Amino acid sequence: MVYNRLSDGKQFVKRTFRILAPLVLLAAFDFGLTSCGPDSTGATGSTASGPAAPMNEVDVLLNDYDKSSTEYIRMSRKLKGGDLSVTVLYLEAKKDVQSWPAKLQAAAGTMSPGQAQRAAEITAKTAPHL
Repeated sequence: MVYNRLSDGKQFVKRTFRILAPLVLLAAFDFGLTSCGPDSTGATGSTASGPAAPMNEVDVLLNDYDKSSTEYIRMSRKLKGGDLSVTVLYLEAKKDVQSWPAKLQAAAGTMSPGQAQRAAEITAKTAPHL
């Protein structure tokens, strides 16, 4: 009995770290950006109620990432709910979401701290479904 509890605990810790590791890396990346250049608060195109109209290509990129992430989460929930008709759509959405880290990395040099924070939030929203 005790051995099973320890084994279950180890599995839980492994799953937790598998989810948290990318988030920690993105947070470290975000902290690295805060020390680069002047502070550009208010220039991210976001408001307290949500994103505003895109101001530059990084904002457009983040909007596309958010849409892809939302679509993937929607397909994931449908598939987990037993709707097998979305299997192909789910696989396509998963492939799309998994391609985003490379795109974000390429745009990292031009991201403001607010944009990096938004990317981290979208990644955190998607991580439990991967």
